[in-house]
Amino acid sequence: MAIIDGTGPWDDGDYAAAMAGSFCMQLAHKLGNNGQYERGPTGEGYRIAERAERAVNFLARQVCSGTTRHFLAGYSRGGSAALLAADIMRRKGMPVAGLILFDPVKMHLSGSSQGIPPNVESSVTFVRQLDPAVVRKYAGTISDGKIFDPGWWGIGSMNPDPSWLDRERDASPDG
Repeated sequence: MAIIDGTGPWDDGDYAAAMAGSFCMQLAHKLGNNGQYERGPTGEGYRIAERAERAVNFLARQVCSGTTRHFLAGYSRGGSAALLAADIMRRKGMPVAGLILFDPVKMHLSGSSQGIPPNVESSVTFVRQLDPAVVRKYAGTISDGKIFDPGWWGIGSMNPDPSWLDRERDASPDG
């Protein structure tokens, strides 16, 4: 699995501290050597396409070691990178067995994916429930009121439970 975390500070040490408990970091720890973790972009959203390419290259190398099912995961702008990676894989004829997105956003400087590409067999999108007081406080300043857009995000859930990855890993010949 190629995992791309969300937007954070420029400094790698500050980034690691800020993202220590992120969903992507939790997945990376669970997967160990069966995954590749990439830090996410900085605040401006630079290098999304570069992170997508690195994810695709990692998964392509796994084919040489016998891996037949490819998974992508991303948080926030890392979710955008995971979508771009899935689209790159579509153009290369590579299937994606699963795509996991945590609070993905569509704001970045690396082009645009038009949703989940058809080479993705299964996908799940987790979104956080926003505190109504925060939504009221910032109403009209940061959002058009659409918190969930099924045309872009796919399936939403409020309770991410990555335990199915344990079953997938245990059933995989790649272990």
